[in-house]
Amino acid sequence: MHEGKIRVNDEIDTKELIKTIADFIEMGHIENIVAMFKQDKEYYQFSGELIKDERFIVRMGMAVLFEQLAEISMRPFTIIDGTFVT
Repeated sequence: MHEGKIRVNDEIDTKELIKTIADFIEMGHIENIVAMFKQDKEYYQFSGELIKDERFIVRMGMAVLFEQLAEISMRPFTIIDGTFVT
């Protein structure tokens, strides 16, 4: 994974990234996707496309993703050297 903002200049790369995220959700690797969204908020831009995925499990996985992200954001945290610590 690269640091900083997502730099997807090519529409094909964007579609491939969305497909890869959806595939991981379908495989049940929601923890990995939660970690990605926590690491880089730019992934939120793909939420609309993921929610429109034809696979029911992916759409359901997006609900689980946002439930977990909401739970994490409600926990008390501290920022140390620019990093969130829960």
